[in-house]
Amino acid sequence: MDLIFVADFFDDRGGAEMDDGILIDYLQGAGHSVKKVLVHEVNAALLNTNSDKTFLISNFVGLSEQSKKDIIVSKVRYVIW
Repeated sequence: MDLIFVADFFDDRGGAEMDDGILIDYLQGAGHSVKKVLVHEVNAALLNTNSDKTFLISNFVGLSEQSKKDIIVSKVRYVIW
């Protein structure tokens, strides 16, 4: 499965970032393709060009209101993690 992992940070600062890293490692180990995207990079064009992928959203609070609307309108598959 091809996944787009959306988060505010990708590093080892602790807390949620460490949990995200563990999940990403697990998914990749299970054979899934995972592309990391920062919340401020989410827009309609990204959603449309990746409509065949599943979005794992780690930090929906950091998404702009427009990005949240774009996710709903685009009808992409998504999971809030």
